[in-house]
Amino acid sequence: MNSRYQVSRLLGDGTFGRVLLAQDQLHSGSEVAVKVIRDVKRYGENAKIEADILKDIKKHDPSGAA
Repeated sequence: MNSRYQVSRLLGDGTFGRVLLAQDQLHSGSEVAVKVIRDVKRYGENAKIEADILKDIKKHDPSGAA
């Protein structure tokens, strides 16, 4: 991940991939969850749809207050 994120630990494991807790080195070490998808074509397609949904949510609620 181009040394932007420093992984702390595994948060969860599932069929499509796993979620890792990491520190974002570009944003003062703030904690983020990074989802890593398995290299399966249909999983990747679904992950792109999920990313679009999350971008739309962030656009409508940038502070995450809702």
